[in-house]
Amino acid sequence: MVPVCHRVVLSALVTLCGGCGSAATSTLPVTLRLTDNSVLSEPLAAAYARALPDLRIQVVPGAFDAIQRGEADFGFVTADKAYFAHLARATAAPRNVDIRGLAALHVTPLHFVVGPGSDIRSIADLRGRRVRVPGEPGTTPEATTFIEAVLRAFDVDPASVRLESAPAQASNWMLQDGALDAAFIFTTRYPSPTVREAMQQGVRMLPIEGPSVTRLRHEYPFVRLATVPAGTYPDQPELLRTVGLDGLLVCRADLDVSQVYGLTKHFFEAVQQLSSIALTMRSANLQNAAATPIPLHEGAALYYREQALLQ
Repeated sequence: MVPVCHRVVLSALVTLCGGCGSAATSTLPVTLRLTDNSVLSEPLAAAYARALPDLRIQVVPGAFDAIQRGEADFGFVTADKAYFAHLARATAAPRNVDIRGLAALHVTPLHFVVGPGSDIRSIADLRGRRVRVPGEPGTTPEATTFIEAVLRAFDVDPASVRLESAPAQASNWMLQDGALDAAFIFTTRYPSPTVREAMQQGVRMLPIEGPSVTRLRHEYPFVRLATVPAGTYPDQPELLRTVGLDGLLVCRADLDVSQVYGLTKHFFEAVQQLSSIALTMRSANLQNAAATPIPLHEGAALYYREQALLQ
């Protein structure tokens, strides 16, 4: 039984939302554009089509930058990119569309791997080394911002490291033949097939831990503690501590409150289905979902407040 005071507040929330669980109001576009940069994009669009028949979700090419340019309305992004984009708007003349959070989905651990026989024992040993960073060759400098923050936390000047963008798969043979000394790897598929294959060929995975991680998390609130359970990869008999990033669902700040409420609500109704497609989604939960490193959209915040009152 919901207490009377909570029922009153819930009634006010529903009134404010204007029927958030229903179709979008006539003042807003019927179609919302979802970026296609995740294996979840097409299944999520299908789930929304069933739950919100009056709202058409169009999956469009692009990633987070497409939302920033106004070419998409919502989509998936890692927490570091969302955080730095929001910080840039707050500290400089805005050049991109403002964004807001819908949900923090799951933590993706950062894999720090070194070549066979390497004398590298910690990130502190990376000065003067050739290190792979996430991204394709020719990616913009923003792609390395998080890795540079990790290096500085371990008292390593990023300028002293030869950071090279390369596909994760290519880093395997580059580590084995000495073209790279170390690599940082994120993957939406966890455990990572790329890391598993590399470790079968003698590549080693090292922890990211200690006081340097404490300093890193103090400076960057989006950094999460993460672990790789023992036995996840070949020759990994013990639990390994590292850091990770949340995957986020974000949207344009100017989207309608009622639409974003509906997107947030039905996203969590679709989580079980989505977890059968991406194993990382099995760790998504409502308790942590509101903890996005950027401000929540008002529609998403409304949904989380409503759920808190119902508990």
